[in-house]
Amino acid sequence: MGFTNLLQLAGEFAISDINNKNEDIRHFFLGAVALRADGVIVKARNGSSVLPCPHAHAEARVCRKAGRNSIIFVARIRRDNGEFGMARPCKNCKNKMIRYGIKKCYYTVSSNEYGVISFENRNECVREKNIYKGKSNANKECK
Repeated sequence: MGFTNLLQLAGEFAISDINNKNEDIRHFFLGAVALRADGVIVKARNGSSVLPCPHAHAEARVCRKAGRNSIIFVARIRRDNGEFGMARPCKNCKNKMIRYGIKKCYYTVSSNEYGVISFENRNECVREKNIYKGKSNANKECK
């Protein structure tokens, strides 16, 4: 399963099984999927809270399930049009990924772009790629 498929899976999970969508005032939904070192896929979504709470972030929640050497995929789905939006992990979530030994984090920027944070070499880049079709306009993949 390619990374674009896993970003799509994170997006689908973000909007799946949300109770009372009409009562939820958030303007986006966020999901995270992790590919563990043993090949198992684990999932988490943002918890709903009235006040901002970093512990409710999908990335923080999936870290607890993922374990060392996992790769995390984070997707934000915009409520207004159902498209991918910026899902770059916050500083708290990036620090948690480092503590949990996560290797890499892919995140949506838009429907045509994704970002990659490599915790192994402390590198981050953004590449253009149609996430829905899996066709890349990038000359090379993010390392």
